[in-house]
Amino acid sequence: MMLLQSQSCRIYLAIFVILIFALVVPAPSLAYSYSISYVEDYDLQQMDMIGWGTAVRDVVQSRLNGAGWSQSFCAADGNVDETDFGSQNSGYQGLDGAYLHYHFGHGCNAGVGTEIQLAHWQLLQHEAVVRDEVYKKWDSTNKWVIVDACHVLEDEQWGGALKYSHGILGFASSKMTSTELPDRFFLYVIDYDYTIAYAWKLASQSCYDSNCVGAVIFDTQGQLDDDHLSGQGYVSPNEYPDDDCVYVSTWQC
Repeated sequence: MMLLQSQSCRIYLAIFVILIFALVVPAPSLAYSYSISYVEDYDLQQMDMIGWGTAVRDVVQSRLNGAGWSQSFCAADGNVDETDFGSQNSGYQGLDGAYLHYHFGHGCNAGVGTEIQLAHWQLLQHEAVVRDEVYKKWDSTNKWVIVDACHVLEDEQWGGALKYSHGILGFASSKMTSTELPDRFFLYVIDYDYTIAYAWKLASQSCYDSNCVGAVIFDTQGQLDDDHLSGQGYVSPNEYPDDDCVYVSTWQC
């Protein structure tokens, strides 16, 4: 009888340890999804970046798939439109259906705000994503949006998209194309467990010179300071209730 009681105690103890372990250990990154959009083939030939979007896509996929993430969608060139950036109030939510979105392409300052230029963009007909189309729209799954494009974050009002999403990473100047940028960023956030904002700063500074201005916009100070990639460390809570304040950090690379 004593032997049976001892064995039962060990079984209960083992179950207790397993339950505690399940509560303490972060969920596997397989639970996290990402999405990609890229434009390398534009109607205006002088805007073409043939091969670069595909190469950046490959780096992002390799890094995140290697960490156990799953891809929600990947849209390219003429198949990329405003809805992929979460511009709709219902139905297809685009980037807002994944934890992280990475976009590669051109951006510009149109004088009344900055734009993410789409494949059919023309000088007199701006097919683009603008801040007003996504204002307060990022309110579901998404946590971070990376805009690997020139100029977009010169306009801090892009932060208005962050209803419950946490941050936008990008540039407030012109920049050159680079596959080293995403490679180093994901190295820092996955292998080194650096915070997202710090990793973006280090990655941009390692790839560009002082003429380039890197930038991030976050919804709260805590998210700016403490957010890690999901599965790699602490992630600050969503801002609730939502207000109209954002926190911006820029730097010369």
